[in-house]
Amino acid sequence: MKKIVLSIVSLLLLGIGTGCSDYLDIVPEGVPSMDNAFSNRANSEKFLATCYSYLPSFQDPGKTVGFMTGDEFWTIPKDVATRMSNSGWEIGRGSQNSNTPYMNYWDGGGDDYGGHNLWIGIRDCNIFLENIHKPLDLEDYERTRWIAEITFLKAYYHFYLMQLYGPIPIVDKNIEVNASIEEVRRYREPFDDCVNYVVGLLDNCMDDLPLIIESPALEMGRITRPIAAAVKAQVLLFAASPLMNGNPDYVNIKDNRGVSIFSQEFDMGKWSKAAEAAQDAILIAESAGHALYQFQEVFNISETTRTILSINEAVTARWNNEIIWGATS
Repeated sequence: MKKIVLSIVSLLLLGIGTGCSDYLDIVPEGVPSMDNAFSNRANSEKFLATCYSYLPSFQDPGKTVGFMTGDEFWTIPKDVATRMSNSGWEIGRGSQNSNTPYMNYWDGGGDDYGGHNLWIGIRDCNIFLENIHKPLDLEDYERTRWIAEITFLKAYYHFYLMQLYGPIPIVDKNIEVNASIEEVRRYREPFDDCVNYVVGLLDNCMDDLPLIIESPALEMGRITRPIAAAVKAQVLLFAASPLMNGNPDYVNIKDNRGVSIFSQEFDMGKWSKAAEAAQDAILIAESAGHALYQFQEVFNISETTRTILSINEAVTARWNNEIIWGATS
């Protein structure tokens, strides 16, 4: 009798355990998963937009690192009503700090401090590239174009971090969630290796990007071939500049392995690469219809005034032919 009772209890416990396990394995309705994100074209396009969302806010002068962090341009204090962010202005007035830095694109700073975590943007780009083969209702030509766009964004986010922080880790593939501590801790790569990586990504995506935007109402601001060519020229110019090309200020900067992360000697060949890339960018831009903006005069003016107005309106006339990469918001 005891054996029978023990057998029945054991079976009941086994059934309860299995039932609990099955119950806990159920994914609640409405919880998104990676399969949902790439289940069809529409959802994949939403993920495409997510990858774009990490682009710095170039249209906001207060959030543009190169515009307000110096003293060339000034604005009113943030406690005065204004629509413009003041995080860049805080740097310009000497308020930058290491605890809660302004314009923090390394690990994000929040709305009050500007910047957002570009490593998350790179991670999402990698997720997109790993999964974009899944939607069956996506045409091959569109898939090819989307891959090229995300490859560009991945390159650009690396480059933007390089401009702010110098040599950085290269995240070509996402680290697994169960990776060891050693795998998670990544070294900064030498600056020249970072440049080569970014330029390689740009070269890989260039030919698959459209020369022009065919549907401006739907796609203005999306990446084109002239944009990629212009950024490549910018990357190589930055690498050739005295700041990064044999700068003696960096001669003793090494990681804890003793690896120099900045080039130690000036390389004239970097200027040749930059010049060649700039020439290519000009030719590609011209083939897409871009040209220097010329003021459309409505009355007789001097050449000096015409030049001034042409320069002024090149940055104020919306979507004029000189703009290669504009913001849509």
